[in-house]
Amino acid sequence: MESIFERMREDHRRVLDEVAAMEQAVAGGADSVPAVRGLVALLGRQFGSHMAAEDEVLYPALMNALPETRASIEPLCADHGALRMMLSDLEETLSLPGDDREQMTVQVRDLVDLLRIHIRKEEALVIGMPESRMGEVPRAFVTLEKGREVNGEALREWLNDRVGKHERVDAVVIRQAMPKTMIGKLDRKALRAEALAG
Repeated sequence: MESIFERMREDHRRVLDEVAAMEQAVAGGADSVPAVRGLVALLGRQFGSHMAAEDEVLYPALMNALPETRASIEPLCADHGALRMMLSDLEETLSLPGDDREQMTVQVRDLVDLLRIHIRKEEALVIGMPESRMGEVPRAFVTLEKGREVNGEALREWLNDRVGKHERVDAVVIRQAMPKTMIGKLDRKALRAEALAG
């Protein structure tokens, strides 16, 4: 199992390299479209097969062995759907005649943002927090890969744009670490106690 996860991490590292190259290509001036087109095609092939392996093999196996992981895995599957749609839309933009750099730049930026958040987030829990008007509101707590430059407000906006009205969080709190149980699972009860005490 460890070798599978190492291969997935290697795929993620490769995708992040390709994302950086795509950003450089977009910033490269008027002749950037062919370079971006090639990188998008490469990303679609490589990360497309990676997502398929996770959706069709890894995630079902994890949910079958550990049913409690479903709530954590389903958002990752939703991310994959959004990434496939964004790649398809970007490929369509790049196939059109002319050179709509503004549209291309916006689409590349959105794709890059979602890819980075999807790959680099490490752990996340949503818990209910007391609120005077609603009674309770969801609040997300996440840990991020070292060096990741993103703030909680940006993550909150990104998340709330992708969930239903009643699932929107009031905040995303970035933590250095999450509390764990003795067997290494995320400890929702301990996190809630810490959040209420803080």
